[in-house]
Amino acid sequence: MIKHILTGILIGIIVFPTITLGGTFISSLIEGKTIEEAVQILAEQFDSIIGRVEVLESNLAEQRIQLIEQQIQFSKDQLCREAERLFFLLPPQGKASTTEEWIGRLGGFNNIVDLYNATIDAVGDKIDNKESGAGDYRDLPIVEEYFQSYLDAKTKCEKVDLVNQD
Repeated sequence: MIKHILTGILIGIIVFPTITLGGTFISSLIEGKTIEEAVQILAEQFDSIIGRVEVLESNLAEQRIQLIEQQIQFSKDQLCREAERLFFLLPPQGKASTTEEWIGRLGGFNNIVDLYNATIDAVGDKIDNKESGAGDYRDLPIVEEYFQSYLDAKTKCEKVDLVNQD
């Protein structure tokens, strides 16, 4: 069954155009045209077919470019959404003994950048004031990890912009 289908397709692709164009050549000769005129008509038909193929190839290339641009935009949207999600993602309770204590430590911040900056400032103030426990600021590694994840995602999002502009 498949063999018959493939044979039919092969005939349609190769034999039909040959018969059609050959038919034009033969009909030109029957109409009393010279061989040179018949060849000229056949050449014009080939040029016409080649022009159509070039148009199709051009359209296909444009569609491929549009598809690549859409894929880049989709990737950018995904990466930027991830960066935004991480911007607002705060560390879990961690080493705090209660949720209230952890919320108190967060100081009402609603994004990782503000929390990170406040945490760094708090550690710096303790070091500047020579307060004990500055080296044991237990929230800093957790906050730094979340902040770094956000920065990585933000960088990936921005790199997609740079690639797309080139």
